[in-house]
Amino acid sequence: MGARCNTAGFSLVEVMMVVAIIGLMTGAVVLALPSRTDNLTTELARTERALIALSRTSVMTGRILGVRFASDGFETLVFSDDGWMQNDGLLKHDARHWPELDLLSLTVDGVEADIDSGVAGPHLWFLPTGEYPSFNIVLSGGNARAHLSANASGPMKISGDE
Repeated sequence: MGARCNTAGFSLVEVMMVVAIIGLMTGAVVLALPSRTDNLTTELARTERALIALSRTSVMTGRILGVRFASDGFETLVFSDDGWMQNDGLLKHDARHWPELDLLSLTVDGVEADIDSGVAGPHLWFLPTGEYPSFNIVLSGGNARAHLSANASGPMKISGDE
């Protein structure tokens, strides 16, 4: 009878190649992950689209719409004969909230808005004529900050700083 060669298992070279491939794939995934700044500008872009949608809805429906900000997002309001009423049906829930971000400041028509006051009215409002006040929203995510601002009835713009 001849001698048998036991070849069960993997060689050291094969194991090292697998570890190298896993390392390369892990590196590619880490590089592809969005940074905090990307998340911040993405959320501000979503907020910008939501505010533009509210402005256009106000024009199309002839109703005065408002936005009341909190530290983690905002709620939508409609002006009626009874005053300002909350109406969360105007926008999707995820368009109104900023996960993992904080509202640092809100300035409307050059005046710092008090976010934590118990006032039921809006911080921003959109008129059926297409007008709205000038504003500046500053959000923070980690060490990064970004601004969403607009002049009265002018285009909104996003800017960031590290």
